[in-house]
Amino acid sequence: MIRIVPYSEWPTWLKMLVMVPNALLVGYVLWGWWPKSKREWKRLGGVLAYLIVFFFVMIVVFHME
Repeated sequence: MIRIVPYSEWPTWLKMLVMVPNALLVGYVLWGWWPKSKREWKRLGGVLAYLIVFFFVMIVVFHME
């Protein structure tokens, strides 16, 4: 049986390894990226979908607070 360790029990280095790149991506998407073409809008949609799924999994599966 698989035991899922809650986010609060992860070592600090692992929390940083997982969260920092995604936090930087969120910052870039929200403040630094404005799509100029239809292709870039699709790419933005894909990145936003990835981030939504990532944080949903972190909250629901790993009980991130």
